[in-house]
Amino acid sequence: MTVDFAELGDVAQDLVLTLRQYPAPLLKNLYNYVPKVTGHKRSPPTIRMALQRHCRKSPWYTGKFDLFERIDNGCWQLRPGLKFKV
Repeated sequence: MTVDFAELGDVAQDLVLTLRQYPAPLLKNLYNYVPKVTGHKRSPPTIRMALQRHCRKSPWYTGKFDLFERIDNGCWQLRPGLKFKV
């Protein structure tokens, strides 16, 4: 599946960039890595909500982009097989 990176919201873009640079399961505290990659400081609730809105197994999934999957409590990764059009 190919996703147009420009169509993602700012927080989702930050998460994609971070997860591409620091692969899971290293990211137990993902919100600590986002500023290192993007320079944007995002609050933990903002990051959690973006992850959940873009994960088809979450009750808060919006149905638009299925980007992330939860691999353990607090550990997320990019859904395998995703490609991004920049």
